[in-house]
Amino acid sequence: MREGDVPKFLLKNSAKGWENYNGIHERILEEFQDKLFYPTNDHIQVVYEYFCNIFKTRPVTILQYFNADTFEFSNYTVSLNQAKAMSCIIPILKGLKEIKFCENSMSDEAGSLLIMAAFMNPHLKDITFI
Repeated sequence: MREGDVPKFLLKNSAKGWENYNGIHERILEEFQDKLFYPTNDHIQVVYEYFCNIFKTRPVTILQYFNADTFEFSNYTVSLNQAKAMSCIIPILKGLKEIKFCENSMSDEAGSLLIMAAFMNPHLKDITFI
């Protein structure tokens, strides 16, 4: 593994890792602590686009793949940098119970990064890689 391949906050205490991202850390903590506050689609998209910019990859409208309590991403070619950006938002998708990655083309490195991020989401019950 090369330096920068895994976002640092995935390997450390997630609260400490987020401190480097101005303003985002406080808003995310507020969302998880206040049971009545739910993140807006715009908020999650802005966070995702921020990480896409850091990893120099083109963003997609990420929440179009998140319906009810399932994140389903199928039939895409996922680059390592796209996987890095996705793995930065998977832990903060509130209410996420299931992730399905079906028939995507991605490296083992990208897949393992997404699995690591999935296990950081406190609501997740099931992961499917086909």
